[in-house]
Amino acid sequence: MPENNYRITLTLEALAREEGHIRLSDFVTELDALGNALKKTEALLSGGAEPDLIYRVVSLSHSSPAAVTIEPYRRTLESDFRAPVLESLFQTLHQVDRGEVNGELPYDVLEDLKNMAKPVGRRLASLTLEYRGRVIRLSRELKLKIELALAPEQVEQGSIRGMLESINIHGSANVFRIYPDYGPVKLNCHFPDSLRSEAVSGVGRFVEVRGSLSFRVGSRHPHEVEVRKEWGQR
Repeated sequence: MPENNYRITLTLEALAREEGHIRLSDFVTELDALGNALKKTEALLSGGAEPDLIYRVVSLSHSSPAAVTIEPYRRTLESDFRAPVLESLFQTLHQVDRGEVNGELPYDVLEDLKNMAKPVGRRLASLTLEYRGRVIRLSRELKLKIELALAPEQVEQGSIRGMLESINIHGSANVFRIYPDYGPVKLNCHFPDSLRSEAVSGVGRFVEVRGSLSFRVGSRHPHEVEVRKEWGQR
């Protein structure tokens, strides 16, 4: 595939009251969310391996609507995730747009795509992504479909085991991420203050967390846990 076929273009149209200009904060937020979605997609496809792709701006235009084109660049030649990452991102958007919601959707990626669509209708007139001639509009309607896909279907009491990593206790956030032996690739766990010392001491270890497990629509595996008083580690 020619190198320029790996390019993806983000087009942002300003509201009439902004006189054709995009707010800096919105521009930065959109690029940051797109970058996060691409990185998370690569992580899912590579099985959580160290990211190999970096993204370079190859075109930038302000001619109302504003547009920025980026392309992935490989840091090594061991693997090539350029096409799979971009294809997967667009496939995810098309699946949600068509209402094809199932448990295999990359929900972490959908969170970033939802954040991209948030300013549309409020601070942006329109927002589109284009890849190899395919264009998808990140509209308010698509945002609602993403929110529906992200809504938990059910909550069950249970437990799950995994490696505890990425803990955040700043500002009483009280959340950590575990990587289970089986099932979901990873899931976020929210815990009460009473378990803070246990959570901190569990970093880098396999733990068993018990509490309320939230399941997405059509998924056999939980995506989030509200940890209760019981705790174990090895």
